Amino acid sequence: MGELLIIFCILGILIVFGITLIFLVKSPKIQNIIMLLMLALALLMSYIDVTSGPVNITKRGIIDIVESIISISLVVASILLLFKKKKNLIACKTLVSLSVIVSFISLLVIY
Repeated sequence: MGELLIIFCILGILIVFGITLIFLVKSPKIQNIIMLLMLALALLMSYIDVTSGPVNITKRGIIDIVESIISISLVVASILLLFKKKKNLIACKTLVSLSVIVSFISLLVIY
C-alpha cells in the first residue's frame, strides 16, 4: 500500500511540474514536446483507470469509461488545436492541463 502512495505522490509532482512548464516555457518547440508528453501521460492514466477497476462492479466500470472518454476527448481536442491552429495556444494549454487533471482525479477517486 505504501508503494502506491509513493507512486501517486510522484505522479502528482510530475503533473504539477509539467503543467507549470507548459505555461512558463517560452520556446514553442519545447512547449510542444512538453504538451505531447503530458497528453501521453493523460492517456496512460486513463488507460490505467479503466483497466484497474474490478470487472464485477458495473456502476464503477461505467463511471471509469465515462471519465476516460472525457479525458480522451480533451486530449484529441488539444492535439487538433496544437497542430491545426497555432493561434489558440492558450486554449490548447488549458485543454492539456484539464485532460491531465481529469485523468489524475479519476485515478484517485475510489467508489
